Amino acid sequence: MTPVPLDRLYLITDSARAAHGVTHVVDEACFAGLRMIQFRDKRLGDRAYAARARALVAIAESHEARLLLNGHTRLVSAVGATGAHLPSAQSVADARVDLGETALLGYSAHNRDELAAAAAQGANFVTLSPVFPTDSKPGAPSLGLESFADMASVCPLPVYALGGVTAENAPACRDAGAYGVAVSGAIMAAPDPARATSDLLEAAQ
Repeated sequence: MTPVPLDRLYLITDSARAAHGVTHVVDEACFAGLRMIQFRDKRLGDRAYAARARALVAIAESHEARLLLNGHTRLVSAVGATGAHLPSAQSVADARVDLGETALLGYSAHNRDELAAAAAQGANFVTLSPVFPTDSKPGAPSLGLESFADMASVCPLPVYALGGVTAENAPACRDAGAYGVAVSGAIMAAPDPARATSDLLEAAQ
């Protein structure tokens, strides 16, 4: 797989945790410099999801940012998204066949086997989680920075640290070998999404 230039900060939307509307948060975050977003909302049906995706694609494009759809590979072309981010239950290889070589494909990994599968099947990057305890998965065991670093060091793909990442611990994630950081609540739940984004962009460099 040909390497694709990627950004250091990756936002995963979550309407349940948004202090403001999702479109407002994405617009504010992009205004502050965010250039890579995953639209994730399991509560929406296909029609509502597609409509919201089109609105977010328009916002992303106005800021020269890229929007990926969470799992909805069949909607990527229809809404003009850049690609998709796949949960571990979905096949990267199948998505690559369906979407072509130019689509940007991410994959959610949680262990060594999933990291290896993502690389073998043609993903462009992976998120590895959860690095720290996170409100989105209360009670789930976290990897910690040592295990994260150990797994990321043998993965040939860019690895994003995900799960409980904040502006405060993002530098430690980068020091542990993360290509970048992926966040949800740190921006979605922030009273000032633009300020939160600016702080994370600085911390993730």
